[in-house]
Amino acid sequence: MPYTNEECKALLRFVTSVDDPIYAVKDIPPEMFGALGSYFSRNPKDFRDHILDFLKGTLTEDPTLSEEKRIQQREENLKEFLSSNYKPTAEVLKAGMNKSRDFFTRWYGKYGHKSIANVVWQGFVGMNQSQLVARQLAFDQLAFFIEMSTRYVDFNNAHWYKDPDVMNSEFAQLYCETIEMLIKAYNYFIDNGKAYYKKIYPFEQWKEKQIEADKQKSDAFIQRKYDREITAKAFDIARYCLPQAMPTNFAWILDARSTEFDIAAWKEHPLAEIRNAAALIEKAGGQQLPSLLKYTANNSYYGDKFRNYLGDFKQETTTKQQKKQVKITYFNSGALELILSHVIANTNSISFEEAKTIIQKKTQKEQMEMLKRLVAKRERFDEWVDSAFQMINIGVEFVSDVGAVRDLRRHQKNQRCESIYTLDMGYAEPFELKEMPKDVQQVFREAMERTHAAEKKMRVKFPFQVQYIIPMATLTTLRMNMDLDQMQYMIYTRSTPEGHASYRQDVFNLCEEVAKIYPWILGYEEYPKGKHIFDIYNNAPLKDIIRMRTDEINLHE
Repeated sequence: MPYTNEECKALLRFVTSVDDPIYAVKDIPPEMFGALGSYFSRNPKDFRDHILDFLKGTLTEDPTLSEEKRIQQREENLKEFLSSNYKPTAEVLKAGMNKSRDFFTRWYGKYGHKSIANVVWQGFVGMNQSQLVARQLAFDQLAFFIEMSTRYVDFNNAHWYKDPDVMNSEFAQLYCETIEMLIKAYNYFIDNGKAYYKKIYPFEQWKEKQIEADKQKSDAFIQRKYDREITAKAFDIARYCLPQAMPTNFAWILDARSTEFDIAAWKEHPLAEIRNAAALIEKAGGQQLPSLLKYTANNSYYGDKFRNYLGDFKQETTTKQQKKQVKITYFNSGALELILSHVIANTNSISFEEAKTIIQKKTQKEQMEMLKRLVAKRERFDEWVDSAFQMINIGVEFVSDVGAVRDLRRHQKNQRCESIYTLDMGYAEPFELKEMPKDVQQVFREAMERTHAAEKKMRVKFPFQVQYIIPMATLTTLRMNMDLDQMQYMIYTRSTPEGHASYRQDVFNLCEEVAKIYPWILGYEEYPKGKHIFDIYNNAPLKDIIRMRTDEINLHE
């Protein structure tokens, strides 16, 4: 939406552009940046619009005033801001900026002291960028971001991304028809998802389970709350149909060194959209970090990687249909001994080899008692176990739907590898689908099959661009290298009953596979074969390392 001249003047004190889809944020306190960015979770409005809401006071308008009075008050608030003597912090410091830039040029530019750029952080916002841009950003381990939620925002957006390479080819019509078909399926499952959950959770039954404070509120309030929760559950089903071309919004912070790297690497990306994103980030970042963004020329080495090395590693293989599962690709069979050795070395100021000798002389029972003591005082909000657990790595391969991988990928401290998207591996179905009528199930499966047929036609010429039509139900692989502390953290954060059912299943599977190789992590001497992971976990002798939530809730707020 276009802004007035007054609004533009106000916004340009806080952002680098009033019309670019990717821009930098300036002179906003960190806490305020977080608050504004958090709106992306449940609101598709532009970050810039939220800034204006704050300036105009529209978040706290007097409901007793007429609409005419409210508009007048907004205009007066904006004029008062523009006429004030307010000067952003950066402007106050501009007098010394030239000397600062000389310093950066001499030490950073000439001598390559990149550590300087590590401590210079910048906030950015991306509006209406496809899922593939968000995926690429997530692979930067130092990029911390907030993204628009598929649970609380309706993604029925007509402005989905039209890749220019495909649109200038014979596949333009097929590309558009496939995405439109998936959007139609998305809307179909919103409607059918609502009908399904209203049947499972009738209003009166749901109302009885609400807290007393809510029950005392107006009928309109309680009805809105019910409708909102029903819709959130329906969105969880419908998101399986969302193609990667669907736009999302996100805000992120990143250090200057990583920003510089991303710009250079992305300039050689096979997708035009990501190359364009690199140009916009360079433009916005250049205004804020002119002394630091020096080495942003196209990097052909990383471009070669993004293009899968031009097919030079292509093998004659057949992709098999898969199912959701987790596989441990490597682990250390002596992990418990190593963990306790690190603890002994840390607490006694002796060498690691000396500590190992001490632990090797202890019985398994004694080692288990040491492990229990290690976590004896750990309480609910103690996120991490001990640095000793960070010294033990495992390799994990998730086979899951793109939607779930989108969430698991956000665990950025883990090293991550991800394959190009293709429906050749098959697709996951919403868990609720089997309870729905046969004709509804058929709509879902036909949408997946039609998309796969379109993919096979397009990918010979456009192997990377074809990913835009791939729906979130598509099965893919996410390989991670994670330490045992990150592993337990992932299981705890992703198994909460408020989470999406798909990635909850993934971490249940992860817990099961870890318990098979390390039964001691749950207090067992041997893994209890033939039992469900819930039974194994709920009866575990030790629950202070892995904390998995197996309980359920009815609806999501």
